[in-house]
Amino acid sequence: MSTASLTLKRGVPILLVIISIASQTAAWSNGGYSSDPADPDYGTHDWIAEHALVWLPMSEKKYIVDNKFAYLYGTELPDNNVAPDGIGDQNLHHVYYHSDHSLQDNATALRASHEFNVARTYLGASSFQLAAKTAGIMSGYLTDVAVFGHVMGSGTDWGAESNHSEYEDAVGVSMTSYASNVFDRYLAFDGMLDHVTAYEATLSLARNTTFGDGAAMKDCVWMNNSYDWSNPLFKDSAGASLNRAVNVLADVLHSLAVDAGYQAHDADAPAVLIVSPTADSAWITASSSVTLGGTAFDEFGVTNVTWLNAANGASGAATGTESWTVAVNLLPDLNSITVTAYDAAGNAGTDILNVTSDTMPPTVTIGSPENNSVLTSATVTVSGSAWDNVAVQKVWISADGVNWAECAGTAPWSGRLTLSPATKWIYAKATDTAGNSNITRIQVTVDLPPSGSSEWWPVALFLVVAVAIGAFLAWMRSRRRSPKNEGKLE
Repeated sequence: MSTASLTLKRGVPILLVIISIASQTAAWSNGGYSSDPADPDYGTHDWIAEHALVWLPMSEKKYIVDNKFAYLYGTELPDNNVAPDGIGDQNLHHVYYHSDHSLQDNATALRASHEFNVARTYLGASSFQLAAKTAGIMSGYLTDVAVFGHVMGSGTDWGAESNHSEYEDAVGVSMTSYASNVFDRYLAFDGMLDHVTAYEATLSLARNTTFGDGAAMKDCVWMNNSYDWSNPLFKDSAGASLNRAVNVLADVLHSLAVDAGYQAHDADAPAVLIVSPTADSAWITASSSVTLGGTAFDEFGVTNVTWLNAANGASGAATGTESWTVAVNLLPDLNSITVTAYDAAGNAGTDILNVTSDTMPPTVTIGSPENNSVLTSATVTVSGSAWDNVAVQKVWISADGVNWAECAGTAPWSGRLTLSPATKWIYAKATDTAGNSNITRIQVTVDLPPSGSSEWWPVALFLVVAVAIGAFLAWMRSRRRSPKNEGKLE
């Protein structure tokens, strides 16, 4: 072994233990090197770093959430020797153990520890963007040792790895966004955020990668020699190592916030929205109760949701928080229902729905034609009036009580119907905005002219009579001129 003093680009000297057997190695993918730090490329390092945040309380991670792009960009800097703020020390991304479990080389544990201390200084000084970025750098070093290739080398008891880059590339194909259809199913919180140094966390993860965890996570030699993604044991071991990396990183980020004395304060009220039975501000129902449903959101988490009906003073707790439902009994007419969501700091957000309970059906009358009318036309205009204690929505008319035609207007209203001699009733139906309805009817007799007749038959009859009279007068004149009447005195 040899020791050397290394000065980082930020000008902070540290002491590293460098072994001559160390060689430059690849690392988890970042989807390439980002051309824009404000829009970092996405890869395995980003997936691990972002999922670790899920298990942290908002009070410990808000500085990262508010500067997430800087955090994700930081994860690529240990590998990146191109960017102005890149580090590119790929020969220091390993931890080696002897077969007797003693430590052989702690290179990346030292690097992770250094970045932890820098991030803690930034966080304590409220330099949140730099703290988030440096936390990302630390994450890059720490989680590299979840790869079997980063715990193997030609000078180790395990020998050199032979499927290092292939393994990282294969994993990276499924890590192009926060959601991985291959590895998301392996994520499981271990149930506790432990306080641990970045140094010890890196060594702990490297030990698991080297020797396995006694369960799904296989040892490094097995992973290297059994490289086969069609083997369920191999795939499950890869998933277990990724899950272990996420859990370990969550512990270290928790410890970073604790050591820096960072505790974000929640000054914002939750956002709560009523979306059912409507997202509008008012609703009318024919029922004496209503079920409301909606959502609530708060960066720090929603603790509970309650409701209050101002019409009768009734109140209660909703079922659920981020997605909630409430069942409320209504009084007749207006019920102003307020839904309130609370967070742990006591901040409250509200939404209101004004619900009108209308159980009274509308009234509807037919004014024309009158009841018991005799109708001599196949079409008739029907008109009348309708009323409701809230509002009439529509009026329909029918000649059989089955097929309905919508009318124009409500109070008054009118419409046209086609009748037949079999028509005995004319119906009118009114509905209100709550869905209540009422039907009335009148009796009619339909007496249509015989088939083929029309309204001009009196004119036709007059013409026939006129023609007959003219013919008769012509006949009379012709008789007077006949020869047998000549010489007779008139």
